[in-house]
Amino acid sequence: MHYPNFDALITDSRRTLAKGPVALVLIEDDVEVHSTLMHLDKLGFGNIVAFCAPDLSLPETDLHNLHVVDFDVTADNALAYIVNSLIKALPETWFHDCYNAEYLHYHYPFCEHRNIREMLGFMQEEQRDSVMSFILEPDLKVVE
Repeated sequence: MHYPNFDALITDSRRTLAKGPVALVLIEDDVEVHSTLMHLDKLGFGNIVAFCAPDLSLPETDLHNLHVVDFDVTADNALAYIVNSLIKALPETWFHDCYNAEYLHYHYPFCEHRNIREMLGFMQEEQRDSVMSFILEPDLKVVE
């Protein structure tokens, strides 16, 4: 599904994003977009929402749970605005946010065989409202 702006997504969110958890991907450029979307789908996200400039062409996918929103992801506080607005619209929904070329990995008993829904089910059983996360960056070397 394609939304011409963020307000259209918010208006339609209860109907289209009710099946969570929801992955929010801010796409800044064309680097690793397809692999990022496929990774999130493989993890078991109910919906994946890709935010990107309208002139950025996304790679073809057969994802039935992908929603594309025309949005300026370079605007000041874009991520905070998106996340806070969606939390307000869908307060009982779990969200994961990332940028293209970022990949979610989690440690959970038997994570090789369980999806994100099972991990979040465990979190709900433990009555947790959020999950602490860390960003791990590889050692980057400047090549001249």
